[in-house]
Amino acid sequence: MLAAAAVLAVGVLVAGLAGDPVTAQAVIGTSARAQARAIAVPLVKAQMRMSADRAEFFGARMAAHGLDTIEKYFTELRRFNMLRHAPQITCATLIIEAEHDFAGDGGQTLIDALAAPSQLVRLTEHQGADGHCGGLGQEIWSEVVYRWLRNTLPHDLTAVTGTEKPDQVSADVVRPGCRGPS
Repeated sequence: MLAAAAVLAVGVLVAGLAGDPVTAQAVIGTSARAQARAIAVPLVKAQMRMSADRAEFFGARMAAHGLDTIEKYFTELRRFNMLRHAPQITCATLIIEAEHDFAGDGGQTLIDALAAPSQLVRLTEHQGADGHCGGLGQEIWSEVVYRWLRNTLPHDLTAVTGTEKPDQVSADVVRPGCRGPS
């Protein structure tokens, strides 16, 4: 997915695509990705036949793009790419990829395109975070994100913001000039 979280204006970009047209991914095209896609298409089709929730989930997303097949939808998702916006991202950036994620594997390309401080973390099946967006390994994913935030955010916000109350802190105060693509 790429998802962005603005926690005191620190951009957390997650390389992955949850089937949501709002999120974006860096690159599709490796042979491993093609193999994963060859598995993902029939798997999603089976899920849609067996689960009304999955049929609605993907059906709504396909309809939003005017599409009627999973193959066309996955092809459409390739258009969502952050690379041309990467030089505009000035916030520290975390990209997380999980092993066997059909939509991952483009994080290094995005990292290479960023001018901002960035870090790529690869989660593995052995760690318990396998598949799309880490699968059932959300505690592992969260641990990586919160550790990165703890190491990235200023430890003493009062020195930067003049207040001890985080809900009164403006993003521009914590990271002046920090912005993402407009």
